Amino acid sequence: MALVRERRQINLRLPELSDRRPRFPLPLPPASSSSTTTTTTSSSTSAISCNDIEKIHVIGHGNGGTVYKVRHKRTSQIYALKVVHGDSDPLVRRQIYREIEILRRTDSPYIVQCHGSYEKPSGDIVIVMEYMELGTLDSLLQKYGTFDEPKLSHRPDWATLMCAICFGDPPSLPDGASEEFRDFIHCCLQKESSKRWTTSQLLSHPFVCKDPSSDLVSL
Repeated sequence: MALVRERRQINLRLPELSDRRPRFPLPLPPASSSSTTTTTTSSSTSAISCNDIEKIHVIGHGNGGTVYKVRHKRTSQIYALKVVHGDSDPLVRRQIYREIEILRRTDSPYIVQCHGSYEKPSGDIVIVMEYMELGTLDSLLQKYGTFDEPKLSHRPDWATLMCAICFGDPPSLPDGASEEFRDFIHCCLQKESSKRWTTSQLLSHPFVCKDPSSDLVSL
């Protein structure tokens, strides 16, 4: 256990301020961007219009709009309807257009699905989204509280492994290892993919191609 703890103490050099690349936010759509037509995700078969749904109650407010729990009249499917008011901040509207574009291109079971979006004549932006019946993260936190440390600490420490591979030194070989074996491992563990040997090159390495009987003769 002491050995494992010692190996996990990885010292990383943080980049100097002059070495850091500038950070920029995600680009926003042009200010003149508007969406009068309905858009859907690739997994949706047809758009859901405003006339197809009926409001049940308000889920919450924020970010220049209101979120409703709604029901599809024909299928009784429950959705979340996000409405951004036409008189909201122009920056908020541009962020909403960006959000719609991201959701439209995303198809993952771990991301809320967008079933359609359109803009009303009044200027309101409407987004029909997957309804998450368990509530908000804040409501779950209030109901169940925070996770205790044992529930989180047992998980594999992938971040340490990533840092060890990306920033740490390659593993050392036993003193009795031959030069050919050392060179073979060196070719395998090159961090730069352009310097790392391919499978064909490794199969032609002297360590792989040498006659195994030569070692027996030396013994």
